[in-house]
Amino acid sequence: MNKANMEAYIYALENVDLEALEVVAQRLCNTLNNKGRILVAGNGGSHAISQHFACDIMKAVGHDNLCCQVQCLGDNVAMLTAIANDIGCTEIFVKQAALVGIHDTVIAFSVSGTSPNIRNLLCMANENGASVYLIRGCGVNQKVSGRIISVTTGYESNHPLHYYACETGFSAIAHEIARLFHIKRGNYA
Repeated sequence: MNKANMEAYIYALENVDLEALEVVAQRLCNTLNNKGRILVAGNGGSHAISQHFACDIMKAVGHDNLCCQVQCLGDNVAMLTAIANDIGCTEIFVKQAALVGIHDTVIAFSVSGTSPNIRNLLCMANENGASVYLIRGCGVNQKVSGRIISVTTGYESNHPLHYYACETGFSAIAHEIARLFHIKRGNYA
């Protein structure tokens, strides 16, 4: 590992909006209190992070019991391939989350934030009244707002370090949201 790589990772982590992570953790608590569902999604490496996030939300470190149910929309390979084959790849998450509603929360991880299947999911969930959050990468001269948590890298979006720094940031963000969630739920002293 060289110094430029480490500096990119540090820059990405130093520029995360920590207050936004608190908001998401509280929203997840509210979702469970209202008997809602938590749905997470991502493609490729972002899917792996969404899987890990779902696990961390379901099971607090050091606790024997599962504290809630979280659905990672990329986990059912048979369903993904059936939807992709019969309907289209842009619908793989939307069709699985079709009954999402006002008590639910949808969180997606996406380096670009422009993947059609992620955008379709977030639009549909928003239209159905769910709480929607996008954790995405931001390169140079990109602006985002609203329920978007940005991982800012300082690199152009097509630079390899942008991708790696984003996913490093995604992992840290997912862990911190899960930790805050479990603190709010009383799972950690």
